[in-house]
Amino acid sequence: MANLYEELGVTKLINVHGNTTVIGGSIMPLEVLEAMANAADAFLDLDDLLKKAGQKIADMIGVEAACITSGGAGTRRRVISSGNSISRCGERHTTTRSPSFDRSIRPAWKRWRSMHPS
Repeated sequence: MANLYEELGVTKLINVHGNTTVIGGSIMPLEVLEAMANAADAFLDLDDLLKKAGQKIADMIGVEAACITSGGAGTRRRVISSGNSISRCGERHTTTRSPSFDRSIRPAWKRWRSMHPS
């Protein structure tokens, strides 16, 4: 089977940024891929999963609460929409964009777009 990226005509990059979402985050270890395959056989309430997994991580590292997010932008969105309350992080929030979220993301996005024109 041909490599999916070659099939799509996508150029692979040499990562000189570290873990950066815009270039794929990170290459996943085999243990992570196995855990993903193990978890892929069921439907579930993702908010419930994130809240309970966050609490398990918090317990493991000895803190009050932990919030699982998709990355930097997802973290800012969760924090802003929860009113800066880590205990509310797992709650379902509206998808309405907030002015403070726009102020935190937009400058970084514009800077990135200026360095990576289409």
